[in-house]
Amino acid sequence: LHPHGFVVAPLDVQYPYPPPDSFKVQDITLEVKQGIGYIKMPGHFAPSDDMLSTHWVENFHQKLSLESQYVTKGWIIDLTANTGGSMLPMIAAIGPLLNNKQIGGYYLKDENNNIIIQQMTYENGTIKYNDDGESDIICPKLEVDINPLPMAVLIGEETGSSGELLALAFKHQNQTVLIGKPTSGFAN
Repeated sequence: LHPHGFVVAPLDVQYPYPPPDSFKVQDITLEVKQGIGYIKMPGHFAPSDDMLSTHWVENFHQKLSLESQYVTKGWIIDLTANTGGSMLPMIAAIGPLLNNKQIGGYYLKDENNNIIIQQMTYENGTIKYNDDGESDIICPKLEVDINPLPMAVLIGEETGSSGELLALAFKHQNQTVLIGKPTSGFAN
């Protein structure tokens, strides 16, 4: 079994994910101290189109709307324990902090084994692929504008899969630096 895959029992194969009530979703932590916003973004293991994911994003956006006014010096985005999961909810949640709407992308193969490059952008609460499609999660734009401030994104050996894509989304942002150890390498 590839280390990025997982095994499910025969009954679980009938439903593409474990039943929603079995998901254990950690909230995104947001604290502000001395003008610095600290966000700890855990992995998110629920389907992107599930109500649980939508509420997860909306709850974080509420926190961000309330607390961002106190962030005057910069942001620390902690991805050190983000082992991956559903990529779209994580990007939708953190999207308002992205000042460069180009997120990154990934390679896919079509039925003829041709390589297709999927480029992703985030704008006004919508994640788009190659400007021709939208994500399953569409969140309204925050009423509060987030001032572009310096960001430090913390990564480590546990940062994996969609957590790595999230780090990539920050890599080319203005005034942003990635700090830490090499990631798990699942997104390579």
